[in-house]
Amino acid sequence: MPKEQEFLGLTLRETKQTITERIALRQKLAEERKKVEEERITLTLDKLSDNSLKIIRLNQRLEDIDTDITQVDTDITQVREWYNLGVTESLYHESKRLNTLTTVLIGLTAILGILTIIDILSRVITHV
Repeated sequence: MPKEQEFLGLTLRETKQTITERIALRQKLAEERKKVEEERITLTLDKLSDNSLKIIRLNQRLEDIDTDITQVDTDITQVREWYNLGVTESLYHESKRLNTLTTVLIGLTAILGILTIIDILSRVITHV
């Protein structure tokens, strides 16, 4: 059997594992964002002290977390695209196998047809 080409896409197992990891990371970032947001709101509402520098740092941290979440979402999309590539590759290889099997079956059917005709002709000739 000919050696198949190297598989470029992701398998189902690799896809599940990677997406599970990315979703867990995204949830962790969302929780962290919520805590930072709550701290920022608390500092904003506290008018007795000058917390502008802390609020600016917290705003920057929120932006960083949002950027990280966007990157994780992009990673998840890319993993899905690589999985789709893997599925496409698998379908391509399977269709090649099916095409080969179909050709073999057509050949066998033709051979059996010829043998059947030969058998019928030989019986007709022996009875005449």
